[in-house]
Amino acid sequence: MKTVQQYLNELDTQKLMDTYFYHHPIEYDNKKVKLDLTVREIKKVCHKNLRKYIKRLRNLTITPPKDNKQGVLFVHRYIKDDIHQELFSLVYLDELLEQGEKAQSYAYEWTKQSEIMGFFVADTPLTQHHIYDLMADVMWEASFFGYKQEYLAKEKKRLKKSMKEAKKGKTKSFSMEEFEKKFGITELDKESPDEEELHNIISQAERAYSDHSYKKELNLIKEKLSGSLKAE
Repeated sequence: MKTVQQYLNELDTQKLMDTYFYHHPIEYDNKKVKLDLTVREIKKVCHKNLRKYIKRLRNLTITPPKDNKQGVLFVHRYIKDDIHQELFSLVYLDELLEQGEKAQSYAYEWTKQSEIMGFFVADTPLTQHHIYDLMADVMWEASFFGYKQEYLAKEKKRLKKSMKEAKKGKTKSFSMEEFEKKFGITELDKESPDEEELHNIISQAERAYSDHSYKKELNLIKEKLSGSLKAE
């Protein structure tokens, strides 16, 4: 399997950018965007910054994870609101080989970009077919705290502070009734029992479909990995 960085270096830059902006359109009304710029100027700035970001990721020195857990990214299917879509997930190699389809997926937006660049990418058909979409998603996750992760350290401090406050009981909890009252949710906003029952059937079917695809892809990855290890 190749790494994220290898794919970023091999893929076409313009197609990669087009795919990224297709999934994550420019927010022209975002407060961070200067109001004295035209739409064309904003687009030009955003495209320039994204191109610089891609170049940065391509040239980062890969650092191994502190816990020595090798990440593997892959694509699987799911249905949301009757629309067939793809999901992009991360599992760890050791857990995948040991647990197979029961391996848990993890978020990685808090991970250093230099580590993300070293993640493996599954060479299964579905993942390879959606390789541009997967790389666009990786770029999005890796920039959650800025293109250079300039806000990562600050957010980690805030998270640690919040966790300490929660342990000390300084946080405030709300009951469902209080939540509904605060946001003006009335009985007319809620489903009737018969509607809720049908809704649950749909939700369960959607989850079953997603779980099936997730397990199917994990089994395929493990099968290919096991074959490679035997060949060695």
